[in-house]
Amino acid sequence: MDESDAIGLAIYDLPWYQIKNYDARKYLLLTLLRSQRPIKITAGKFFPVNLQSYFGALKAAYAYCTVLLEAI
Repeated sequence: MDESDAIGLAIYDLPWYQIKNYDARKYLLLTLLRSQRPIKITAGKFFPVNLQSYFGALKAAYAYCTVLLEAI
């Protein structure tokens, strides 16, 4: 999310009004609009996953696998 904010700020600081090419200005505007909505990774399109919750689920899965391997 920080990267999308940085991209939006970098484009906003550009002297876009000096660019003569219409297509280049249009692509800058589209990139600026897309950077306003941060990219999120979701689980099942319902639950947003961050690094902390991902590692928590990974540790839990490892613990379950360890218990199952010791039970065999």
